[in-house]
Amino acid sequence: MSSPTDFYSILWRDADEERAHGAERQPDCFPDLRLDQVVRSVLRDPADAELEACFWQPLQRVDAVAWRQATARELECEPLRSAVDAFCQRIRDMRDMQERARECDVAPARARWLLDAALAVAAACAALHDDLQRSAPTAPGLCALQAHLHRLVSSEGYRAWTQSARQIAADLEALRYTVQVDDAALTVRQYRGEPDYAAEIARVFARFSQIETHAEAPRAAGHKRIDHVQAAILERVALLFPDVFARLADFAAQHADMLDPSLRRFDREVRFYRAYQCLIAPLRDAGLAFDYPRLDAQDQRERASATFDLALACQRVASGERMVSNDLRLGTDERFIVITGPNNGGKTTFARTFGQLHYLARLGLPVPGQDVRLFLCDAIHTHFEREERADAAHGKLEDDLLRVRAILQQATPRSVVILNEMFSSTTADDALGLARRIMAQLAARKLIAVYVTFLTELAHFDAHTVSMVSTVADDDPTVRTFKLVRRAADGRSYAMTLAAKYGVTRARLLERIAP
Repeated sequence: MSSPTDFYSILWRDADEERAHGAERQPDCFPDLRLDQVVRSVLRDPADAELEACFWQPLQRVDAVAWRQATARELECEPLRSAVDAFCQRIRDMRDMQERARECDVAPARARWLLDAALAVAAACAALHDDLQRSAPTAPGLCALQAHLHRLVSSEGYRAWTQSARQIAADLEALRYTVQVDDAALTVRQYRGEPDYAAEIARVFARFSQIETHAEAPRAAGHKRIDHVQAAILERVALLFPDVFARLADFAAQHADMLDPSLRRFDREVRFYRAYQCLIAPLRDAGLAFDYPRLDAQDQRERASATFDLALACQRVASGERMVSNDLRLGTDERFIVITGPNNGGKTTFARTFGQLHYLARLGLPVPGQDVRLFLCDAIHTHFEREERADAAHGKLEDDLLRVRAILQQATPRSVVILNEMFSSTTADDALGLARRIMAQLAARKLIAVYVTFLTELAHFDAHTVSMVSTVADDDPTVRTFKLVRRAADGRSYAMTLAAKYGVTRARLLERIAP
């Protein structure tokens, strides 16, 4: 493992840990848990698309999660948060300048874009170094970064190229020349004290200007391409001042890519944290709670207060709607949650929330809820209802059984299994018999599981089973509260009450079709 002063990463403690968690594709549970939607919301900036694979690599050890949580916590706090945001913005500017250089076919202009990119890197490194010195982070990954950056900016090589870049930029700014336009002829010559008409015009018309100007506008805000007149002028200026433009060309050739590889990695990884933190910021502002969970790889007791479905919350808060939260608890020897209750009452949403909590916790990120304690699982296996396809090779019941068999083959005592409304294509008796056999195999593994079902008999499967029920309003059974409580299943679906509300009872339908 790296020493505290050897910077490797702010996501992984060393290369071995990173290799052990490699993933080449999205986990199978993502669509069922709507984590694919969460990741798309996190990576709204096209520049962050490269971060997607970071969300496919959950951690397996409690100490690894704690190590990452320490970094995430500090990155939420000022002034470090603003410091890393400013660093990332400067690196974006650098990449923009490099892109402009690649697109530019005028050699002096291309070299100048690369010089500006180098100056952006120098400014980014110097500012981040000073900001880290002031903020004095304590997270191991950030401490190693601080030590690495201090060594970098103190090195002779770094000082030499930054000093060279600043000197060339100053020499270019000091150049003075005149441009004479005579019909179609363009003449560029060295400045010999002629009046500066551009400055005079600017002075005369300054009183009419209603636009606020800034002395140091970023070069990246300019046009990507220069036109043929500008190119002709620049090429002639380069001929007038060959020494400085030769040094500019040499610098650009030697320092086309000047960002330190470790800082390039830091820029990518810190955006993983900050993009997620930016996603949940408006949810926090709306009063929803987030917490860094306490994890245990042995103790299966769990709890979370005021937790919620993150994907749903992003949608509802953005549209100004109220978000309902729920509590969960698994006590000693409680491993199986069976959820029953009326349709559209929040059962599936709670199951998704349960899975999201465990997955996001393994990424070292804050999870929805407060006072959160979770078991650190090794994998999350899900089975949610899918629409039957006409071209499917198997019928729906056979497809359900094949998918469940795959889960049973993969699940370990450290897994979390989430089953949602299985066997709806068969009779209730057959569904109950199949469900009991599946629950027995899951119980034998002593893993944690959630089962959303219309089969209330499963709610008292064994002594390790907890029954949770989605509730309705006390004064109107047709109104779903989306709150789930721990209580015995009562088998009430309120279907007839709902049918009466919308006028689709048998009597009402007969009235409407009567001749």
